[in-house]
Amino acid sequence: MIRYSILNIAGLRVFVAATQQGICRVKFLNENEILQSLIEGTSFIKDDMYFFKLKKEVEEYFSRERRVFTWKLDLAQGSEFQRKVWNALLKIPYGETRSYQEVAEMCGTPGGARAVGMACRRNPIPLLIPCHRVIRKDRRLGGYGGMNPYGLKIKRYLLMIEGVEGLK
Repeated sequence: MIRYSILNIAGLRVFVAATQQGICRVKFLNENEILQSLIEGTSFIKDDMYFFKLKKEVEEYFSRERRVFTWKLDLAQGSEFQRKVWNALLKIPYGETRSYQEVAEMCGTPGGARAVGMACRRNPIPLLIPCHRVIRKDRRLGGYGGMNPYGLKIKRYLLMIEGVEGLK
């Protein structure tokens, strides 16, 4: 079973979902699109109280009072390479960025910048797995949020919260 909630924070609607293993989805989309994206064949239930602590942590992040999230993550839906990239992203400190190339090198695949970009695009838990901290070598943002039309605005906003400067 998957529990989910919609958190309204800093003018954003943030969808969160969790299995027994941990948080499995975070999306900056509307509720109908999110429910369609849940794993088919799995039952899910809206449970706002379950996510009370996470909501507090996300609010603290948006108000610059929190730099690290404490929730366990469920990365089961990713491939081995994707999980390696997502775990590397968790090592990028708050307020810092890495290029796609640097993340590829962290994962032991020096020529894999594009593959890292695809793994970031498929990140099911953005914000908690900070793919927003991955940018191009020339300091341009790259992408964020898959097909979300507001993805780059959200990425720039998250980096601004963390005090990252010098972006193009």
